[in-house]
Amino acid sequence: MEAPRQEPERERFQPRLVEQEESRPAGLALRRDVTRWGPIFGGFVATIATAAVLSVLGAALGLSTMGTAAGTDISTAAAIWGGIVLLISFFVGGYVASRTTAPGGPLYAVVNSAMVWAISLVVGILLTAIGLGSIVGLLGTAVPNLFGATAAEATVATTALWAAFIGMLVALAAAVVGGLVGMHRDVEPYDNY
Repeated sequence: MEAPRQEPERERFQPRLVEQEESRPAGLALRRDVTRWGPIFGGFVATIATAAVLSVLGAALGLSTMGTAAGTDISTAAAIWGGIVLLISFFVGGYVASRTTAPGGPLYAVVNSAMVWAISLVVGILLTAIGLGSIVGLLGTAVPNLFGATAAEATVATTALWAAFIGMLVALAAAVVGGLVGMHRDVEPYDNY
């Protein structure tokens, strides 16, 4: 019988440090994408939840004072409250998106909070389109009448469109400011290693 063959002893693998110009902590992902979908979804949910709570609060306050105010006062107050709800909701959503993402500096905060705004805008448009889908037949009969609108009606429509556009930009600014406020300042960003 032959003796079992013994393999020559191999050197155990020992990780070694490679000298670099800058030191980097081990096990850290140094380059990653700026957009983090988990925090963005969390910011979106926070935006919707905040808007729902504040809208219910506004409706309760508005209905409580309905008997004492004139109709024009109520619609003006509702428009102002809607703007306040928009600002607070997007601020909270941007803050949540920025605070729940890994540290990365201002770029990460701005991109993630702007994505909260973008997703909220797209979902809002889709929900509006679905809700108005049953009115498409009515819209089809109303669109030709828009081209024959008077100057006063055209001015009202133009003003409403400009107000909507400015409202969208203000909502984006609120989300970005919320993101910058929620940005990690207590932890060094990954890209600084």
